Amino acid sequence: VPAIVPSKLGIPVMSLKTNLLEWCGLIINGEIEWYFARHFSLNAEYNYANWRFKNDYRQWRGGVISPEFRYWFSPDLFRRHYLGIYGQLGEYNVKPKKYGYQGDFYTVGLSYGYSFLLNPHLNLELGIGVGYMRTKYDKYIQADDCYPYLNTTTKEYWGVTKLKVSLVYNFWIK
Repeated sequence: VPAIVPSKLGIPVMSLKTNLLEWCGLIINGEIEWYFARHFSLNAEYNYANWRFKNDYRQWRGGVISPEFRYWFSPDLFRRHYLGIYGQLGEYNVKPKKYGYQGDFYTVGLSYGYSFLLNPHLNLELGIGVGYMRTKYDKYIQADDCYPYLNTTTKEYWGVTKLKVSLVYNFWIK
């Protein structure tokens, strides 16, 4: 099999992506990445879930936006290893059983990833992000058809905040 040389395809302009791990959790998601200055890119990510179960009052709702600035180490035009800095803003309303939690969060962190070239237009990207997350949420309980407020809690977390196994479609210009 002959090697695919991305630079012979032209210059990469942008990519459209989806995180396969989030689809496993029934989370609708998409990303767009713009390439510039040979080693730099800007990635924007969005995900959304809105699931409610009819026979009981369980629900899973939320949305996240996440910008990320990346530095690509390879001269292969945005393939192989990258390091990035990212942020996330999101809100959620989940009620797995008797109690529900409604709130918002923000995250800042550093990312590392690797992008495998599958064919001239398709990549597989693996990534991990570690950082700081802060969330503030209201706890409520379901009582008949109303949801009385119980308390407000703020929590902080240091650790893994992002995992990716993304399918990537690349756009090139000659």
